[in-house]
Amino acid sequence: MGARGRQARRPAAPRLAPVSTALLTTALLTTAGGDGCWPLVPVAHGDVSYLRGVEIQLNQMLASAAAANGASYVDTYADSIGHDFCQEIGTKWVEGIVPTSPVAPVHPNALGEQAMSRQVVAVIG
Repeated sequence: MGARGRQARRPAAPRLAPVSTALLTTALLTTAGGDGCWPLVPVAHGDVSYLRGVEIQLNQMLASAAAANGASYVDTYADSIGHDFCQEIGTKWVEGIVPTSPVAPVHPNALGEQAMSRQVVAVIG
């Protein structure tokens, strides 16, 4: 039997589903403008704009890393405006320093996770 016959008898390698990589930005933590929501979230008024700036820089770095590495970029920051940790329960997607749902402080809650998953599906299908 020739080489072609031997190749035909070998078991086929398992086929893996194509993989997509998505890099998500951080969701907006504090208000998009203004001085935050002291005392609800005890961050000094002067620190709010600083933290917002750091978050924007982080998201710009994530966008650059996604572009440089062929990953999809999912901008969860823009859609999270109005859902920051200063909002009421049922509106906010991110918990404050003292969470009102069972998640870690300053992390997405269930509403935030659901919103981000919809955004990922919209980008990578």
